[in-house]
Amino acid sequence: MLSKELEAIPEIKANVSTTDADSGAPIQFVLQSKDADELTIAHDLVMKKLSEVEGLLNRQSSYRKGGPVISFEPKKRTLTELGLTAYDLASIIRSSVYGVKASVLKEKGKEYDITLSYQGQQVNSIEKIKRLPVFTAAGVFLIGQLMEVTYRTSQAQIIHFDKEKTIKISANPAPEV
Repeated sequence: MLSKELEAIPEIKANVSTTDADSGAPIQFVLQSKDADELTIAHDLVMKKLSEVEGLLNRQSSYRKGGPVISFEPKKRTLTELGLTAYDLASIIRSSVYGVKASVLKEKGKEYDITLSYQGQQVNSIEKIKRLPVFTAAGVFLIGQLMEVTYRTSQAQIIHFDKEKTIKISANPAPEV
C-alpha cells in the first residue's frame, strides 16, 4: 500500500530494504528526488505510515526541518524581454538589504567605508522586498513584477546521493515481533 502511494508522487525514487540486525536498522527506506517539496511529502507519508505500524521502535529520519527562508523564483520570460538576468536581480536585492560600498571617508589617518542600503524596516518583509525598484532601460519595475517572492521552510540537513536529494528513514521491530 505504501509503495503505491509513493509511486503516486512524481519524481520520487523509493527504495525499501530489510537487513539483518548486525548491519544496522532492519527496516530502511531511502527516498530520493530532485524536488525538495516532493521529497518532504514522501518523507511525511512514510513517517505517518510507520507511526501506525504496531511493534516498530526507534523510527529515525535523516530529514531535519530548517528555519524559514525567503525564496526568489525569477519570471524568466519577463527578465528575458527586459534584458535582465537572475544575477542582476540577486545583486539588486543583496545590495538593497546588505548595502553596497559607495565610497571611503578618510579622516585623520583613518578610513571609513560609506555603505548605502535601505534601513532594516524598509526590507524586513516579503511585501516590502517585492516593492524594491529595479531601474532598466525599459523603465522602472518592482521586484515583485520580476520574481515570485515567498517564504518557505528550508531543510536544515540535505544529504545527496547520486546527485539527488536523499532522505534515509529507518526503524527496528520490537524484540517480541
